[in-house]
Formats: sequence, structure tokens, C-alpha cells
Amino acid sequence: MQRKMDHSKVSDSHARYQILAKLRARAGATSNAPTRKPESGQSPPIQFQSADEFAATASRNGALVAFAASEQDALQTVKTLSEENDWRQPPTIAPELLGSDANRHANRLWRRASANPTPAGSVAVTRAFCGIRDTGTLLCLATAEQPGSWNFLAEHHVVLLDKGCIVMGKADAWRLLTQKQLPQKQLAQKQPARHRAIHLISGPSRTADIEQTIQLGAHGPRTLTVILLG
Repeated sequence: MQRKMDHSKVSDSHARYQILAKLRARAGATSNAPTRKPESGQSPPIQFQSADEFAATASRNGALVAFAASEQDALQTVKTLSEENDWRQPPTIAPELLGSDANRHANRLWRRASANPTPAGSVAVTRAFCGIRDTGTLLCLATAEQPGSWNFLAEHHVVLLDKGCIVMGKADAWRLLTQKQLPQKQLAQKQPARHRAIHLISGPSRTADIEQTIQLGAHGPRTLTVILLG
């Protein structure tokens, strides 16, 4: 009996062999290729964000967001909020964080600044190094001029934030902090280079009790106000 060869099976096997051979060749070429390393000193560019986007996210966190063209206008906003909400005056504020014109304006508004943020209804005015848009977070530096306790002891926390210092995410904030990629004028007016701690603030203090009730101000400021400058 004469046997017939199934040419379709032979062609299928040959095609499969060719495909596997190509895959093995490519795998070998990939494994032997040198690993490409990023050039030293390079890092992804910092992504800056708009003030309006940050304001929307911070508002969802429970913060009151206001806009001011200058430091003097921001201090006037603090004065107005204090009068409207019966906050304690004068506020606790570090003169080193403001320009000379703003300091003179603060002296006209309150004559003197408080150094004690602990009394009931007290207000602490601080300055953030930058804002993080995706979580509506403020990155604040604790320094000798602006103690970290000011972020927690006062009942009402007011934070000044420059519009040009708002980044997309935390990775951008870390690069901004380490690389100091800000205009020199802004750096001079902001926090000193040396800082004792970093605080991330995303709204007023919230505490949940055993009845699952949220309380504001149990372990920190009862209100958070962000004033965007510029």
C-alpha cells in the first residue's frame, strides 16, 4: 500500500519552526544588548499647575480659598475674616516671611503681632513652600522663623501660597524642594533654605469618634484658609 504524505502538516510544522526561531533570535539579541542608562544629573521636568485647579481641590478638602494680588491684600483678607468670624486678634505671624511693605501694613492693621497661637480663637498666619494640586495639599517647612507648632496649635490656620509655586504631584514637590527650581526672588521671600521638618496639610483637622462622627479641630486647627498670592 502506498502512503500519501500530508503536505499541510509539514508546512504547518515548518512555519511553527520559523516563528520559534525568530523569537529565540530576538530574545537573544535583547539579552545581549547593553542596558540603556539615563544620563546622570537628569530628572523629569517639574509639572506646574494652575491656581484655579488647586483651589478646586483644596476646597473639596474643606479649606476656604481666597485670592489676593499682594501680601498687603492678603493681610487685609485676614483682618476681614477675623472681624466677620470673631477670630482672636492680632494673629500670630512671622515678620520674616513678609516683605517690608507688608510688615508695615500689618503694623497698621494690628499695631503688634502675637507670638502665642494657643488662646481660644487664635489665628496663625504662615507661608507654604508649595502647593500640590492632585491632593490639594500644602507643603510647609518648619523653620526657626516659622515654627512647626504654628501649623497645629492655633484654632484658625491661614496659609499664604504663591500661585507660581503649585505643582502637580508629590514627586514634583520633592524635586522642587531639593532642586530649588524657583525664581531667586521667590526663594528669597519664602522660607529659608534650612528647615527642621516638612508638614503636608490637606485641610482642617478632622477626627472621627467611636460613633463615626467627624469632629473638626480636636487635634489641630478648626479651619484652614488658603490665600493664593499673585
